[in-house]
Amino acid sequence: MIRAIFFDGGGVISHFDEELIITFEREQGLQRGDVLKALYTGREWIDAEMGVMDEDAWLQICARRLAGSAGPVSFGDLRDVWGRAFLKIDQQVLALARALSTAFRVGLFTNSSSSRQRLEEKLARVDILDVWHVIVISSEEGVAKPDPRIYAIAAQRIGAEPTEWVHIDDKWENVVGAREAGFQAIHHTANYAELVARLDDLGVPSANAK
Repeated sequence: MIRAIFFDGGGVISHFDEELIITFEREQGLQRGDVLKALYTGREWIDAEMGVMDEDAWLQICARRLAGSAGPVSFGDLRDVWGRAFLKIDQQVLALARALSTAFRVGLFTNSSSSRQRLEEKLARVDILDVWHVIVISSEEGVAKPDPRIYAIAAQRIGAEPTEWVHIDDKWENVVGAREAGFQAIHHTANYAELVARLDDLGVPSANAK
C-alpha cells in the first residue's frame, strides 16, 4: 500500500525555461547552448550537486568560462538567470502534489547544488514551499540520484518502507535507480494523464488527484 510519494524538482514540478536562457545568451553575445555547456559539462557540476563544491563557487567557474561579444559574463548575472530558469512551475503537476498531500506523505526529491536555505527561498518565492512534508536535496546528503543510497535516505526521511512509496522522475536513469534500490518509480514524460494513470495502477486513486 502506497503511503508516500516523492516528486522530482526540475522536469516534474518545474520545467526549464529555455527561452529565458536563449534571451540571456543573445544579450550576452553568446552562442545558443553556451550556458548549458558551461554549467553541466564539467566535473564541477557533479561536485556541486553532491555538496562537495559550494554552489556559488561552481557558478563563478562557469561564469569565467563564458565570454561573448558583449564581454565577460558576470557571476551575478549568471547566478540570477540560472536561479530563475527552473521556476517555470507545472501547475497541473503542482496541483496534483497538493491534492495528494491531504491523503499521503508528499516529498520533493531533487538533485540540486542549492543549500536547503537557498532552495527553500526559491520555493517560497513561487509559493510552493508549503506543499512538501519532506525535502531531500542531493547537495545536503552528499550523494545524488541514481545512487541507491539516496533513495534509502529519502525513505528514512519520509518514514516509509520501499514498498510504501513511489518516486516520480523525468530522468529514466533515476527511475531505474529507484527500482534497483527496491522502490517503486514512475517515469514522467510530461504526459499528465499518463502520470495519473500510473499512480492509479499503484493504488493511488485518481480521485485524490482531482
